[in-house]
Amino acid sequence: LQGKIALITGAASGIGERTAKLFVEHGAKLLPIVMVPARAGSIISTASLASNIGGASSHAYSSSKHAVVGLTKNLAVELGQFGIRVNCLSPYAMVTPLATRFVGLDDDEALENFVSSCGNLKGVTLKTDDVANAALFLASEEAKYISGHNLNIDGGVSIFDFFGKTKHYDVLKIREDREGRTSGWRAVLIASGALCIRCTFFNRGCNPKASLWDLLESTLTYQHRTHLSSYIYLLEVPLVSSNNCIRGALKRLAGKVALITGAASGLGECTAKLFAEHGAKVILADIQDELSHGVCEAIGSTNSRFVHCDVSKEKDVINAVDTAIATYGKLDIAFNNAAIVDPVKQSIIDNDKIDFDHVLSVNVTGVFLGMKHAARVMLPARSGSIISTSSVASHMGGTISHAYTCSKHA
Repeated sequence: LQGKIALITGAASGIGERTAKLFVEHGAKLLPIVMVPARAGSIISTASLASNIGGASSHAYSSSKHAVVGLTKNLAVELGQFGIRVNCLSPYAMVTPLATRFVGLDDDEALENFVSSCGNLKGVTLKTDDVANAALFLASEEAKYISGHNLNIDGGVSIFDFFGKTKHYDVLKIREDREGRTSGWRAVLIASGALCIRCTFFNRGCNPKASLWDLLESTLTYQHRTHLSSYIYLLEVPLVSSNNCIRGALKRLAGKVALITGAASGLGECTAKLFAEHGAKVILADIQDELSHGVCEAIGSTNSRFVHCDVSKEKDVINAVDTAIATYGKLDIAFNNAAIVDPVKQSIIDNDKIDFDHVLSVNVTGVFLGMKHAARVMLPARSGSIISTSSVASHMGGTISHAYTCSKHA
């Protein structure tokens, strides 16, 4: 890094301290620089193992580190045209002041032994030096064509069975009903939270048993392991084959109570009407009063009720959930759909913090509050379904604003 100038935040201890010292050893000076006019530079942010897996940390911390990855991707697209690279690092746990406070162990050796025992890569322990060296690599000319990347420094933890457990399922369930119609099982394989394979077999002219088994056997031959395990969800769906038409069961949500945020228009409105068609009682939560009343009128007052709700305000979300309980006696489904988007600016430099904060308050905090208070009433009932609307922007960068992309990664 001879002749380079670096700015490091959080440099007083831990990874930041070690990185600052290492950068200086390699010739860098620790001063800020404006990169766009220079048409060169490297921006590196620290994410976390929590940006790749769930259950490793608090909800807020995990969301924030997913957001770092999203912002990294989006900014890499914007700044690439200026020759500026943007990357992030996702390290596994190690001995740092932050980790010590999180785990509650004052003994560094005990903490190091603990995280090493949970790790995948044996015989080596992750140190702050290792993360500093990874940052050095991303900052150097050796990584001159690496941008938009989340560099995992986790010894493979994010791709292995974190708890050492593998679940086994009887995935073959095909039967003939008394009328000779084929009732199939829809098998859904979800691996790493992204891959989803759906196959339905209903044609009496083929052998659905063999077809389904062949598919699942070939899929499961490769044991796709995640930090928890591979999951197979079997959803029983009655399927009827008649003149090549499938007639699904009606009123799939009969007797259910649903709360939908952002229900006044768009996806929320469409979902509210569909849920009602399938027998659900619907609470419409939105800030657009007039539009919401119109949706309620279309659905029918006996099957719906509107509640004014700004999802970024906890008291509004509490009121919406409590209204569902007071009106219908329970809450079965919570659909966190409300979201906003800020105008796309030409450069990140033109983005205002107030706009960024506003998008995150609705799209992230709003979803958090919806989940929190839905869980508040669902946990005692030991049942319920919580659904949230994300976006294609949760998988890629450069499609929309930095704030929106960041929020959907979170």
